[in-house]
Amino acid sequence: MRRFCLLFLVLTVSCGFPLAGDPLESATPESTPPGGEGQFHRGPPAVQPPETEELSCDLISSSSDAWELCFSGSQRCEATYDDGAGCTAVCAAAGLNCAAAYENRDGLCAPNLELPTLPCDSGHQSDYCVCGLEETPAVDDPGPGRMQQLLEEREGFGRATQGGDPNKIYTVSTLADSGVGSLRAALESDEAWSIVFEVDGLIHWETDVRAKSYKTVDGRGRDVTVDGTWRLEDVHDFILSDLTLTRSIREGEQACEQDGDVIDIRGEGGPSPTDFTSYNIWLHHIAFEDGGDGLLDIRGGTNITVSWSRFAEHKKVSLAWQDDKGRATPGMQVTWHHNHFDHTTVRNPRFHYGRAHYVNNYVDEWWQSGAASYDDAEFYSEANIYRAADDCHGIPQISPCEDENPCANNNDWFVDRSLAVVHEGSSDPGNIKSVGDLLLNGAQVQVRNAAAVFDPNESYSFPVEPATEGLAEVIEEEAGPRHSWVE
Repeated sequence: MRRFCLLFLVLTVSCGFPLAGDPLESATPESTPPGGEGQFHRGPPAVQPPETEELSCDLISSSSDAWELCFSGSQRCEATYDDGAGCTAVCAAAGLNCAAAYENRDGLCAPNLELPTLPCDSGHQSDYCVCGLEETPAVDDPGPGRMQQLLEEREGFGRATQGGDPNKIYTVSTLADSGVGSLRAALESDEAWSIVFEVDGLIHWETDVRAKSYKTVDGRGRDVTVDGTWRLEDVHDFILSDLTLTRSIREGEQACEQDGDVIDIRGEGGPSPTDFTSYNIWLHHIAFEDGGDGLLDIRGGTNITVSWSRFAEHKKVSLAWQDDKGRATPGMQVTWHHNHFDHTTVRNPRFHYGRAHYVNNYVDEWWQSGAASYDDAEFYSEANIYRAADDCHGIPQISPCEDENPCANNNDWFVDRSLAVVHEGSSDPGNIKSVGDLLLNGAQVQVRNAAAVFDPNESYSFPVEPATEGLAEVIEEEAGPRHSWVE
């Protein structure tokens, strides 16, 4: 079972090029998406650059009608030529050095990475050029090994999730909402991309992104926040790791009334896991913060694992309920492990109908209640740390009990904050079993009909850790994105 994150040592030069461990595109003719989204780069040695005050990639396309600019960045340009000029000449037009040359793909603004690199003055009629400011040593393609390491961390009901093809690496090279090199373009593509980032910062989606199946989004080693809604509708084999996710108010919306969850899993469901159209989904090392209606909604999904993630600054965390047609979902199966529910209000999660294995989580001072089991759900609570907040005794019109989470609007004169897992509050309660849980500061698990709850060991093995305050400290420290890591 994966453990601690370590510092990933990356050598860089002043131009900002990654020298080691940076993901590379591994495109094949079948894997290049329409429009050539994603950028392709490797780095054999380049000569010392000429003096240049400002990089202008447009100088390449304006120098010759036979040269086409494929990518423009702050530290490099990528282009093709078809007049025999050579990459040295193409790059020199922008005051840059040739960092790499490749055979180009006919009809595409893309290199052929299945063939060896070329000399910058290859003598070919047409090639693909990578032009840079500084010297860039060659690096190994990290694709398959990097993705395999991530897959080894799968556990629980989502353990069979495949994600994208480890040999098809798409590099997000822009923070733009859409277009070439954007995260949206990769997610909405039909290709089975494994997606990595060469940028840090905020990506703002004004409209929902409708992701497609067979995708891996791997944010390890970067600091990327995505502001928008991830809509996973009829999607399977989807892996999302090591990002910060939020959703701010959009034009026409009111604060606390905005539509949309941060992640919205939707599809058809039923009595059996085989009835579901959304399945095999793994959310790993995610920071969910300050979203719309909720942070994570599951409305017709099964065989899902949510792990090592942090949920904070929100009223309603997660609802796992009916499918998107309003039908019951007894075949829903979700594993939650090593997550930090950090001073949220309620729904950590609120689980209906199906089977939840809730193991080694840290639920920390909720306002209204921790998790909940309704509609005959089977909720197996195992070796979690539940730390209740003190009950609130307010003074009418002087000092009421107020929930400080955004949009909570909870005002009362007394609040019992002890309920860690509940079945009350619904006409159709669920079943709850508690095994090895640590209950702190008066926390209570409302056990109900424990004999009716499934045994996770009949579905998979899981290395359960004893529930201790030490484990709570580890989860608090490590849940959420890993901005540093080692292969």
